[in-house]
Amino acid sequence: MSEQEGSPPAKMCDMQNYFHFDANNIGDQASGPSNYFFRSLCEKHNFKSPPPLDVMVLFGGGSIFQQMEQTIAANQGDLHEKSLVAWGVGLPPKGRRDVAVHSLVSNFDLVGTRNFDWSDEYDFVPCASCMSPQFDTLPEVTHEVVVFKHHRKTPTLQLPDDIPQMTNRLRPLKEVIDFLASGETVVTSSYHGVYWAQLLGKKVVCVPFNNKFYSFEYPPLYSSVDNCINDVRSATQYESTLTRYRKLNVAYWEKVVTNWKAKGLLS
Repeated sequence: MSEQEGSPPAKMCDMQNYFHFDANNIGDQASGPSNYFFRSLCEKHNFKSPPPLDVMVLFGGGSIFQQMEQTIAANQGDLHEKSLVAWGVGLPPKGRRDVAVHSLVSNFDLVGTRNFDWSDEYDFVPCASCMSPQFDTLPEVTHEVVVFKHHRKTPTLQLPDDIPQMTNRLRPLKEVIDFLASGETVVTSSYHGVYWAQLLGKKVVCVPFNNKFYSFEYPPLYSSVDNCINDVRSATQYESTLTRYRKLNVAYWEKVVTNWKAKGLLS
């Protein structure tokens, strides 16, 4: 999937995308919309030593709510000069920190979140990594079960040696997608492991380590370290979400372009 045709011109360095682009796991690296949209126009920044916000700013993707709060607070004095857009960001579950969520997003022109539980208030925009062309050419299914583990969060997830396993640490996206595609069922403790497996139309057994795993439009089968392999037989297969989630991202891109054109930021 190539960058969207017709990306309007803009001055270099007028547009920033804040996300964990240099993280050591592929889910964070692949989640930024600037990987797929506005690629030649957008500077990527992490949150370690962020520069001041420029004119047009994309926040996302990924679970960056706390970092967004800190960045907005540090730039509070001149936010009126900025145009902020949240794209595929993870929010606290609805009902947990609603006041904080509403307060933060009041600074934004547009809000797109990967949390389906917030879709009645904000645009539902699944992670932009669905736009990757790596989903377009896939290997055949060769395994009944594959396991994709978060490299830090689930160290006790020890499984039989005959089940193919991979972690999300420092892996090329193509290698991960092909690995997930090779299994009929994906057992995973990675948020993007669940997400990408659902894009591929797989059965998914999820071993969650925090509440972000409960924000999917189609809940996977939730399990535990001890029971995940036994639960494989109970997993439900949903239709692939790839085509629809790509359409949602393209529609949001068009919405962002329309907003920035109306403000005279894009010509």
